[in-house]
Amino acid sequence: MTDALRPDTNHRRDARTAGVLLIALMLLTLAGFYPTYISKFPTFERVTNVHHFHGAMMMIWFSLLAVQPFLIAYKKYKIHRTLGKVSYVVAPIVLYSIFLASQHEYYRDLTQVTEDESLAGLSLDITGLIAFGICYVLAIINTNNTPLHMRYMVATALIIMGPGIMRLIAVYEPFGDITFPTVVRYAFLICAGIGVGLLAYD
Repeated sequence: MTDALRPDTNHRRDARTAGVLLIALMLLTLAGFYPTYISKFPTFERVTNVHHFHGAMMMIWFSLLAVQPFLIAYKKYKIHRTLGKVSYVVAPIVLYSIFLASQHEYYRDLTQVTEDESLAGLSLDITGLIAFGICYVLAIINTNNTPLHMRYMVATALIIMGPGIMRLIAVYEPFGDITFPTVVRYAFLICAGIGVGLLAYD
């Protein structure tokens, strides 16, 4: 049975499932940033305003993503549409915060590693920035196609959770003592694995 013909109860179930998934992804991302950011509260030693701004925008975006499916599930369509319009402002600011954080990391890394290594790190952030922008635009284009709209929005969460997963691996080293390129590889495989799992669930 196609999505267009599925009962309303199934749509509500899918929306609730998406909401729970997004909350889980948010908590997983927060766990990654706990050692390097959250645990530094309230002094936030060696944390800049750029980090605070970027962190706040990530939390706002994750919160928007998490609440929207539940609004659909409980038929709060007017609030859902209002928050959707809020995303027109929030999404560009999220992109700007990613740019600022990437720029900050690039110049910081230049004092510690070679320019080629610093550019390599920057390429990871820029790729995520572009992918986030593409998925968000596709989600907006498909606003009236709920299944596609929801999946593109979930994809934005999978994209921005990458740095959190990398920090989880780097700090706790669940795979043993590993290098940064291997951390990146494992983080990519985990995020991609979640995406493949969602495709299988579909």
